[in-house]
Amino acid sequence: MPLILASNFKNNIDEAFLRRFHSLVPFPMPNFNERLMLWQKSMPANLKIDASVNLDELAKPYELSGASILDAVQHAVLQSYSRDNHVLLQGDLIDGIKKEYLKEDKTF
Repeated sequence: MPLILASNFKNNIDEAFLRRFHSLVPFPMPNFNERLMLWQKSMPANLKIDASVNLDELAKPYELSGASILDAVQHAVLQSYSRDNHVLLQGDLIDGIKKEYLKEDKTF
């Protein structure tokens, strides 16, 4: 039975364990255009997007994986729900990015 393992942290996988894999498929980090598309497609349809939200400003400087972008958006959505206004704000998205950077031990 085949097993698929996905990780952003290949360096954290034991060498002896890694030798047992039949194949490794690298997935490079998305470039600016790909990140912009991921941000656009991640915006929830059921929330109002504030005029302050600028996806170009999120996609350009912040090199995030698709999973990290989704997590940052999810953080912002939860913040909008906690305010009970259902409006997605740029500041909440930035806070979500900060959380993702912390998880990956990156400096924001």
